[in-house]
Amino acid sequence: MAYYVCSDIHGRLDRYRRLLETIRLSAQDTLFVLGDVIDRNPDGIAILQDMIDRDNVELFLGNHELFLYETIADRKEGFVTDAYMKSIWCSPNNGGSITYQAFCKLAEKEKRRILKAVQNSTLLRIVDVNGIKYHLSHSFTLPVPELSYYRFQDVPIGMAKEVVWKSVFRMGEYHARYQAFDPKMRYIVGHVPVQRVHRISRIFKYCQITDIDCGCAYSFLEGNSLACLRLDDMEEYYIF
Repeated sequence: MAYYVCSDIHGRLDRYRRLLETIRLSAQDTLFVLGDVIDRNPDGIAILQDMIDRDNVELFLGNHELFLYETIADRKEGFVTDAYMKSIWCSPNNGGSITYQAFCKLAEKEKRRILKAVQNSTLLRIVDVNGIKYHLSHSFTLPVPELSYYRFQDVPIGMAKEVVWKSVFRMGEYHARYQAFDPKMRYIVGHVPVQRVHRISRIFKYCQITDIDCGCAYSFLEGNSLACLRLDDMEEYYIF
């Protein structure tokens, strides 16, 4: 049994498949995907579908899955699109247009399955590996986590937004202070490409916080890859 963590696949089905082959993910292993599976590249929906079909791959909520959830609702009258949220999600800055178009082509049953998976996705999980507590989330934490596992639907949406948007590696509105992080735990996050803040192209570790977003979304970032970390021995994998 081994525990693997990756994040911010952003529609790169080719790299996702190569990662599964590289780590030789078995039925006894677990792969935690810390959100932002979709957007910016063509195959986000296909990756979500593959993950849903696997018992040993766990989807976490990212800010891009939250865009999908806030934009498209399953109502009695059918699927309803929030025009305002669509304009934000599908803007060039957020890259959701390609995912929105793919979602709209799905059969209604499959649309519901995707939306349900996002609603049921993990927001935060604390796992103990070899006596070390790892806090897993897309980017931040809850004010005082009392449980070791929270789903997106378990907390108010405002709190969920903070978990997927705030980061110690961002400034301005979404900046998080180091004091909010428990020094007794190790935090694994994505959300912010290491190239943009840390000027490197490998997994970045600062104090008890590790950033594993190595810019998979952006082909123009130097050394961009889908990074993966095995928690059992901290082995690093890079898929180009």
